[in-house]
Amino acid sequence: MSSSKFRKRKEEIINRIDVTLDNMQKGYNECGRIENILANTRQILDDLDQQFCERTGLTEIDIAFLFTAIGMQIARQYLITKFPQRLEDQEAARRTLGHGAEHSNRHHNEGVINFVSLNIMS
Repeated sequence: MSSSKFRKRKEEIINRIDVTLDNMQKGYNECGRIENILANTRQILDDLDQQFCERTGLTEIDIAFLFTAIGMQIARQYLITKFPQRLEDQEAARRTLGHGAEHSNRHHNEGVINFVSLNIMS
């Protein structure tokens, strides 16, 4: 190996090491950021709640009432509403008001397949 190739190879290795060390430093910094967030989670959430209350003008009682109402609506939706079995598309179409003859062209995919196969063979 010539000295110029050796120097070039040495520079490539040093550059890769520098990139690796930069990535490791970024990972370390991110771990520190996450550790800080985890240590201060309660304070961060309290600050977010306070900012929400200030910007919306809602009090904590209003927010509790709002989320209780949302929860009750969700419960009503899933506990009281009957969810019928989903019908096949043709059966659902037959049950619609004013359904007459079939209007859709169910053979439209055949033309696409023929067109694609003709272009592939060409």
